[in-house]
Amino acid sequence: MGHKYSLEKVEIFKLEGIIIENIVKEGAELQTDDVRKIKEINLSLCDNKNYALLIDAKKESTITDDARALLASKELAHLNIAKAIIIHTNKQKILGNIYLTVNKPHVKTRLFTDRQKALEWLRNKISAFEAKELLSNRKKNK
Repeated sequence: MGHKYSLEKVEIFKLEGIIIENIVKEGAELQTDDVRKIKEINLSLCDNKNYALLIDAKKESTITDDARALLASKELAHLNIAKAIIIHTNKQKILGNIYLTVNKPHVKTRLFTDRQKALEWLRNKISAFEAKELLSNRKKNK
């Protein structure tokens, strides 16, 4: 698994391949400074290369409006292929749907209640991204 970072509100580690997992601790409220720090660590874990993100928002964890807007921004989309968010409560489902419809993240993002389905979706997004990259490189080399 490699390095594991344990911050006050979140645990961050490389799960498999280029999938990084962020576990938001139960009851934590993420703010803009937290989101920036998490992104910095994610980039460090992936050696500033493309990665996919699995976020497990534990029960009663939440995010401020400003942090949610920042999370959806083009700035934070840098090198992120796709983002799967595991939710556990109706409140998180509402916040997640606001994130998807109002904030409109620059990264392909989907909400899940099932961890395995979230991982399967991320693996498919990674495969599609890698295939696209391969085709793009072939065209450049012709």
